[in-house]
Amino acid sequence: MVFYNYPKTNISKTQIGNNLAADVFAQVPQKSILFTGGDTTTFSVWYSHYVLKKRVDVGVVNPSGVG
Repeated sequence: MVFYNYPKTNISKTQIGNNLAADVFAQVPQKSILFTGGDTTTFSVWYSHYVLKKRVDVGVVNPSGVG
């Protein structure tokens, strides 16, 4: 079962989240604070920022997670 389904569910080469984060960061000026909302945007931006070390000059805040 795994042998048959793995190729259909493997998303390790998918770049959708990285592309979304790059598009978001492209619109943000240097040394600013980015407020994110929604799981897709927030997790894509967090991954790009903290793991891939993209746009480390920008602070990333999710207002719903601050409280």
